[in-house]
Amino acid sequence: MDKKRLFIISGPVSVGKTTVARILGHHLTESTAIVDGDDISRFRLVNGNVSDFFLKNAKSIIQNFLKNGVDVVFSHSVLPNEIDELVSGLDQEEVKVVFLTAGLKTLQLRNQTRPTDGQTSLDLEQELRGFADAKLDPKYVLDNSQLSLTETAKIIIEEKRFILKK
Repeated sequence: MDKKRLFIISGPVSVGKTTVARILGHHLTESTAIVDGDDISRFRLVNGNVSDFFLKNAKSIIQNFLKNGVDVVFSHSVLPNEIDELVSGLDQEEVKVVFLTAGLKTLQLRNQTRPTDGQTSLDLEQELRGFADAKLDPKYVLDNSQLSLTETAKIIIEEKRFILKK
């Protein structure tokens, strides 16, 4: 099979990761898997902490799709060291990494437009600080405060600056 592409969409809660991933998936090849890290984080372990397995589980799922010729769009709040762990040893043609960000007011508005059961109770200001403190390489950061989520997906597809250099 041909090597396939992996897109990693990260950022704070309510920035639009999941929606952008879905839009992106529909604009790629017919053979694209959308892997939502939130689904993986919901796995439960009877005796133990399932979060210890999160990156291993995510990597295994991503690797399975890539090995079978499927492009992958992965969305979750992951930081650079976690991305390094996710992509190490994977066999893919290209990895694009994007850290979405937006202003606090944008995050608050987007959170309020979610269904009540989907709204976060996390401190959005603290979420933003967490990504700011991570000192992300600015070439991988995309502020989508003034962009629609469809425009955001289009930029991710078109711009080469998001290609992760190994």
